[in-house]
Amino acid sequence: HPLSQNAYVGDAVTLSVVGAGGKPLTYQWRKDGVNISKATSASYRISSAQLTHAGSYDVVVTNPVGSVTSNPAVLVIDAIPTPVVTTFMPTRGKTGAKVEITGQFFRWATSVKIGTKTASFVRTGDDVLVATVAAGAGSWPVVVTTKGGTFTTVNPFTVVTGYANDNLAD
Repeated sequence: HPLSQNAYVGDAVTLSVVGAGGKPLTYQWRKDGVNISKATSASYRISSAQLTHAGSYDVVVTNPVGSVTSNPAVLVIDAIPTPVVTTFMPTRGKTGAKVEITGQFFRWATSVKIGTKTASFVRTGDDVLVATVAAGAGSWPVVVTTKGGTFTTVNPFTVVTGYANDNLAD
């Protein structure tokens, strides 16, 4: 029987079964009791899930002796959540400093800014981004944008100019 699943908008989803019995076996996937056009193999793949894909899926497996319908699998599709920034460290540093931003829902990150200056960044996990402070940034909030929305911190990152031995983040 296919397994129920939860996914986010844009995720790939595959429902599958293993048919048993006399050959040949044919398959017909259904959503909410309605046949899905061209869904006639042991697996049914949705390459980029949308909210409209949510529903109850089953498959009718047929051989020369008869047909059997699988138990339904419920597919839940959630909208991409708005990111949440919980902390960023350090809270001040020079241009070029690396800032580790922790929070939630960073898997869909599309940009990081300090104020209005775009920072290059890498995602080191679903909940961690490391951004590089861009030239011209000032003392501004950290802004993380994802496909689900934008989060702006209350506290600013402060860009400072310092001297060679000032012990600020580099």
